Amino acid sequence: PGGGGRLSLLEPPASPDLLSLRALQTLSRADRLVVADGIAPALVALARRDAPVSRVAEVSAASVADEVARGGSVVCVGPAALFTAFGAAEVLPVAVAPA
Repeated sequence: PGGGGRLSLLEPPASPDLLSLRALQTLSRADRLVVADGIAPALVALARRDAPVSRVAEVSAASVADEVARGGSVVCVGPAALFTAFGAAEVLPVAVAPA
């Protein structure tokens, strides 16, 4: 077994209402969430209920890489700069706020 995993990055919008459908779908399928401090609980609540949630400081790049290598889907939520050590990630789009 192995391969087929995915590492995704979501830089949260000002409101969870502005998440794109693709971002919502990815959150709902995530095997694990890694979140930055200050992320709104309402955003975390949109993820799969049984997916473990960890703070950035609690995980290592190696543990994230291992999970992805085993086929897991890991979503990192927060500013991109916090997750650069985790490797290349698919950046999830957010909707544009109406003018």
